[in-house]
Amino acid sequence: MASAVRKFSTSCVYNGKKNFRKFYLFNRGPEDYKKERALDPFRETVMGVRLPGINVNEENKLIPIPEMIPELIVPDFKRLQTKTIRFLSSSRRNPIGIHSQTTLRRLLHGKMISDFKNGKLDENGDSKEPNEDEKRTAEEAWIKARQTGSDIYCREAGFKKKPEPFM
Repeated sequence: MASAVRKFSTSCVYNGKKNFRKFYLFNRGPEDYKKERALDPFRETVMGVRLPGINVNEENKLIPIPEMIPELIVPDFKRLQTKTIRFLSSSRRNPIGIHSQTTLRRLLHGKMISDFKNGKLDENGDSKEPNEDEKRTAEEAWIKARQTGSDIYCREAGFKKKPEPFM
């Protein structure tokens, strides 16, 4: 006796085999699109940029709108918990992990302890006798950080030794 199960398909007949070698692309699209492509076939399309205003075509000017200008929002980093940076080249038994706090301690640990012991801190915790790095403004620090050879993980910068425990 043959199988009593009857096969039933709900898919359309047109979803079967098709000849995908014949896709005619001419005579496609509206007439306005064809006319634009005939005048300038290699025009650039601006994508992903929103102008902060209205572009007036007659005068070819941009009228800025203050509400459309993006603002930079800086988050509060007081309760930020940093993650450890793991190096793949380190051995599995003794993995090396560097926090951003560890890097800060390596750079400022000696000066902070000596200022604290000698009483050279003001009521805000800042040094009364700042060195060159502490006197630097934000713009000067930005320029110095982008100079040639200013790699923060450079061995010549004093990262050979293990950092001493902080406090």
